[in-house]
Amino acid sequence: MTMSFRWLFAVLLIGTACSQDGARTPENSTAAPSSSDTLATTPSAAPPAPVAAEADEKTVKKPYDLTQPIDSAGLRACQLLPADESRQDSSLQIYLANLNRIVEARDAQGLLALVDTNTVSSYGGGEYGSRDFARTWELHRGTASPIWPKLRRILALGGVFTQGDEGREFRLPYAQATERISCANGADWYTAAVCLKPATEVHVQASAASAVRAHLPYSVVNVDEEQDAGRNWAELYCPNKPNSSCASWVRVSDMRNRPLGYVRTADLCFTVDYKLSLVLKSPGHWRIAAYAPFD
Repeated sequence: MTMSFRWLFAVLLIGTACSQDGARTPENSTAAPSSSDTLATTPSAAPPAPVAAEADEKTVKKPYDLTQPIDSAGLRACQLLPADESRQDSSLQIYLANLNRIVEARDAQGLLALVDTNTVSSYGGGEYGSRDFARTWELHRGTASPIWPKLRRILALGGVFTQGDEGREFRLPYAQATERISCANGADWYTAAVCLKPATEVHVQASAASAVRAHLPYSVVNVDEEQDAGRNWAELYCPNKPNSSCASWVRVSDMRNRPLGYVRTADLCFTVDYKLSLVLKSPGHWRIAAYAPFD
């Protein structure tokens, strides 16, 4: 009897407490947070999987992987061999000999005499004529103009005959004749480069002291747009500026974007760089029709 009375008394107490809680008004009560509120305010809650995956893809930088095997056969198949077709025209040979003498002497007035009145200094920038040419290359500085070392290098590489804006032209250097690179269909000429040596060294690091990973035989390669330390290729080398200087080393991949390693910039000719276009205006009368980058 005593035990039954105690159970009855406990039930009455619980019922009274529940009725009091139900009688509370919104002003003096605090609602328990819902499960959705808890997810929104809890710092440790994990974000939805798709968002996390997207963030990882953007923020996590993949290491530069040099463990992949090099496709030696593919690199040999995609080449641009050196060529100099100037011997096909005796008047062109005479013109080039004169141009070489002017460049060696750093003769600004002599150079202007060989420039066509409508010469192109920048396709994208709309710079035409001998006046723009002189201003672009700061010929008023005479022997200190930035054009001399560039022209000297281009002339030493030799050129080929090709079709230009005014018909048949002689283009220097030969590596700018991208239409001859049949193996690189779909290549981005803003990042492509041609190896200038029969055994261009590819190193595992941007240093001559590092191990040589491969030798590229006049191969066509891609310059990685994102270089070391997150720097973009355009930050290291800006060929659209005539007085720019390039980095000593660049990281390259094959035409299928498989990492190769590091190559000296001096051993490469970048297809985005300046090309010299010579046009025969009349019999025996050659002129510089363009000296402009791929812009």
